[in-house]
Amino acid sequence: SLRGMIEYPEEITLELPYSYSVISIDKIDDIPSKKLPAHTVATFLYTGDIANISNMYRYIYCIWMPREGYVNPYNFDMEAVVSMENGVPNQMHIYIPIQSIEH
Repeated sequence: SLRGMIEYPEEITLELPYSYSVISIDKIDDIPSKKLPAHTVATFLYTGDIANISNMYRYIYCIWMPREGYVNPYNFDMEAVVSMENGVPNQMHIYIPIQSIEH
């Protein structure tokens, strides 16, 4: 399966363009790694045209997180492709670290 981690700049805005990169590897040991802090994660399932995934992120960060009283205490989130259609992801899990605002 395809997995990825997205790192953000310190200050994120709604105008931040959404993009991601893919790298080619010859063996599993060639995958870059990063040690992540322990955290609680909110999981979302996105289904649809990958070109519109930014709408899901706007919903998560601008509606769901404030309504539920959470923030992302780190500058990253993770994605995992669930299924593909014609070589393009059409269903993905989005994993976002969360922390209560009251923490």
